[in-house]
Amino acid sequence: MMDSKTISLWALVGSILAGSQTGLGQTVTKSANIENWGASYINYVNGPNLKDGKEGSLNHYFVLKREINDDWAVSGVGRVDNFWGGEADEEAVKVGDHFIKVDYPTLYEADSNKVYGHVRLYSGSSEAAQDDNVSFRLQPRIYATTSLGVYDFGYIFIPQYNSYSVEQDSQTVAYQGHYFSVAYNLSRDVALDFAAYPRWDYQRDGSRTFNDTPVYPGVTGKVTEALTVSGYFEVMAMKPERETSTINAKISYTMF
Repeated sequence: MMDSKTISLWALVGSILAGSQTGLGQTVTKSANIENWGASYINYVNGPNLKDGKEGSLNHYFVLKREINDDWAVSGVGRVDNFWGGEADEEAVKVGDHFIKVDYPTLYEADSNKVYGHVRLYSGSSEAAQDDNVSFRLQPRIYATTSLGVYDFGYIFIPQYNSYSVEQDSQTVAYQGHYFSVAYNLSRDVALDFAAYPRWDYQRDGSRTFNDTPVYPGVTGKVTEALTVSGYFEVMAMKPERETSTINAKISYTMF
């Protein structure tokens, strides 16, 4: 059963989406009878780890998007997770953190260079968030992309603020992450990828913690215009032991 915070969050999504009247497409393929709406499904496969081939998860994201006009869009994103191979060696299905995403106007665009962003408001609906007394998480993201020949370069600035219903000194109240990526395009539909994601956490007591730098070598293929599949490794650069390295995948499908 959803708690009052989750119900209120999705009620806000509904009121925003229902109140929108006009808009143009940005990243989704639309048909005439569902103009200004978009729906997609994204699946992250995390694991198994390289130590024993066990323990992992599936993260399912269900996205409903409403484009307000040329520059603005609002999405409601629901998340459900499947876990397997944990301490109890049992499968489990749990609700993740649902969120609202607001796309705002592009900040800069010239030739192959583009700077844009969006803001995410996470509900704190997952069991882990509730155990940690998380009320909500606010995460604005800024993207910068460019291309040079067969190479695509990307950077994402990811700060996050965490709000808690009960305050403790050990809580992480904020973090800043920096996601760097490069893709070598073997063809129009296939690319070799490499990314790194250093992050710093900030605790309520004023301390700061460096949260390692996972790196992600992999490959991405476009199966159709609507379906993209990626496979990649996750390796912690500061502690690349087998138990911290995993085999991962991502599937993205645009329904309309």
